Amino acid sequence: MPSPYSRSLAVIDETRCIGCTLCIKACPFDAILGCSQKLHSVISAYCTGCNLCIAPCPVDCIKLVKNNHFPSERTAQFEHARKDFLLACKQRAEIKAIRTQQRHAYNKQLMDTKKKNLADQLQQLKKKSFDS
Repeated sequence: MPSPYSRSLAVIDETRCIGCTLCIKACPFDAILGCSQKLHSVISAYCTGCNLCIAPCPVDCIKLVKNNHFPSERTAQFEHARKDFLLACKQRAEIKAIRTQQRHAYNKQLMDTKKKNLADQLQQLKKKSFDS
């Protein structure tokens, strides 16, 4: 898949390439693969469309083509909104988990207090019944 950050990509016409390696040396992103006297190819995932490989080519076999995978502004906005939504969902889930833990802790404390109060009342009733 081509780099999603570039509007254009370099493409080498493999029938005209002479394997001079000048494009490889010119590419600052190591997006061109090949060796001397052999066929060269662009790794589209690394190509930024910077245009630096075109000028050194002695046979003009490199062209820039439109990157069809470049996200439109609307797609970029959608992706940003989706990431925000997923982050909000994660945060909500974390908050819900914390609140659930707090509610369980509060309920346990409340039940323990009620048990203690009932035990105290029972103890007092037993004491009263023995005293009478």
